Formats: sequence, C-alpha cells, structure tokens
Amino acid sequence: MNLRWLLLCLALGACTQTVQSAPIMPEAPTPAVTPLEFNFPATETASLGEALRLWSTNYYTPVYDAAADGTPDALPLLNARNEPISPPLTRANWCNVALQGTAMIRSGGSATAYVVADWEGAEQTNCDEFLGNLSTSIKVRSRRSRYQTVDHQYGCGVENMPLMPFRSIAVDRTLIPYRSVLYVPALRGLTFVLEGRTLTHDGYMFAADRGGAIVGNHIDFFSANQRSSPFPTVVTSNETRTFEAYRVPDTHPAAVALRAAHAEPC
Repeated sequence: MNLRWLLLCLALGACTQTVQSAPIMPEAPTPAVTPLEFNFPATETASLGEALRLWSTNYYTPVYDAAADGTPDALPLLNARNEPISPPLTRANWCNVALQGTAMIRSGGSATAYVVADWEGAEQTNCDEFLGNLSTSIKVRSRRSRYQTVDHQYGCGVENMPLMPFRSIAVDRTLIPYRSVLYVPALRGLTFVLEGRTLTHDGYMFAADRGGAIVGNHIDFFSANQRSSPFPTVVTSNETRTFEAYRVPDTHPAAVALRAAHAEPC
C-alpha cells in the first residue's frame, strides 16, 4: 500500500490490511522455580519423532540415623582413600545405601548427604541377603562402594548434577545420553506429594544419573525420600509394562529450564 492510499484509507477509517507476524516462541520459565512447580506446557508428540519404549523402577534418598553404640556389624561409609566419612550404620542400612547410591545420615542433631563416588574399593561387607535376585555383578559392586559428601539435600547424580525429585532419572547413556529431556505423556496429569504439597506432573524428565542395574530401555525414576513407586501405573518395576517417551529438542523451554536447573553446583 503506497502513502497516498494509506492516507486515504486512514481518513475514511477503512484500512483493512493485516500484518502477519512471526510466531512467538513461549518464554523459557525461570529455571530455579519452574522445574519443581511441574507446570511446563504439553508438547504435541507428533513433532518429537519416534517414541522410545521404556520401563521404569524408582530409587530414593533414604534418611537414616547413625547406628546405636554397640550395634553388631555396624560399619561406616568409606571414601576413595578407604577413610570413614560417616557415622556407622547398621549393615541392612549400609547395604540399602549401596543399592540406592545416595543417603542422608543423621547424627548429633545434624544430617549429611552422601553419594557413591565409585565402586573400586576393597570389599567392605556382603549385602547379598538384602539384594534379592539382582545380578551378581550388582551385588559385587555394592560391596566395593565408596562415597563422598555433598551439600545438596537429595544428593547428586552423574557428573555432579543435583538430583531433582520426580524429575531426575537414571539412564543407560548408550540409549539416552545424559542431560536428555524426555516427555512421557502417560506421566502427565498424575498427582504426587512433594514436601507437603500435592502437585500434578507435567510429563518431563531429565537424564541426570546412572545405575549398575540400568541397562537398555530400563530407567530409574528418582522419587526423593519416597521408597514406594509414586506413579504405579507408569513406574511399575515390570519390564513387560512399557510406556512411550519422546526426546525433547534442546530449544524447548522445558529442556532449557531443566538443563539450567541441573547445571547448578551440587
């Protein structure tokens, strides 16, 4: 439209030409807040490519008191130099820490978080009676666990990423690379309780951890301090009950915010 016609149509109040604007991408939410508000918008799965078929167990950060003085077979967590770095635990509790890979231990009015650093120490104790039908390789690794202290209340995952309750998952990185964001439609809309609040999951998960038993399409869902499955229709601990998961592009607002939140020092 030239200037002459523009002036004329303005005078007559008859300008009807519309200007097409570029589509506006949603703003990435504040990383520190939104990941634990679970309010990212849904994503059309047709735009995300082929689905992965996964099955899930869950793991958690157990909270234990130090073993009472004189408890038989009580033993501490050791660091990579074979030095005790925790108060002694009962053998059953020690073995569960070895299985979960993280723990909060209370003693003398304070609590300290610990995570597995490696599985390369000498065998400290035998946990076979507590580990059921897990593989021999996992049982052997549990005996050789070594630990480090961390400041994050829920512990840390692989590459020092902080674990985020009901967000972080342990993966086999040959199938799902670390720092991947997955969208699980079956998870969206399910409710759970976190620190006294009832929340509704938005379906997004973040690959922040690994595990000795996590191979192939098996993932492990981090459920904070909750031992039982928070989502029994999805997190079934049954390899025959799979669900669809989609990789989310790095530019998606949920991916941007979740990566930023997991990048904070642990």
